[in-house]
Amino acid sequence: SRSSEAGKKDVSGPLRELRPRLCHLRKGPQGYGFNLHSDKSRPGQYIRSVDPGSPAARSGLRAQDRLIEVNGQNVEGLRHAEVVASIKAREDEARLLVVDPETDEHFKRLRVTPTEEHVEGPLPSPFTNGTSPAQLNGGSACSSRSDLPGSDKDTEEGPPSGVWD
Repeated sequence: SRSSEAGKKDVSGPLRELRPRLCHLRKGPQGYGFNLHSDKSRPGQYIRSVDPGSPAARSGLRAQDRLIEVNGQNVEGLRHAEVVASIKAREDEARLLVVDPETDEHFKRLRVTPTEEHVEGPLPSPFTNGTSPAQLNGGSACSSRSDLPGSDKDTEEGPPSGVWD
């Protein structure tokens, strides 16, 4: 039903949803219409520029985006030439998963690598580090299972760094 779809999007929040974007590009006569570059000061491959009216521009690709996946394959650890080769692997189309600088920082803080599932699916939460169950039951169950008294207290005070897949 339409009403349940509308209820999913909370537009009253101060922040927009920080999601990766999946850009479908179909090669035109002049190619895809974007420049990719790497920067020694920061890891990864970045979109340097997007030609106006190009397939890249129509797909939603933007300058400053960091490239995460090409055609469903993570390219974060690859060299520039390898990433270019993976983009050219399919003759006339490419699927690029990208994050803008703000989204990139958000996912890095959570220590989560963006995937295609994050484009539409559930987003990682900074509150999945195990503190909620301990707080709900007062911590008594945690301390009774622990060999060290007060060890549950240490985990509750730490930063939300336990978001590992």
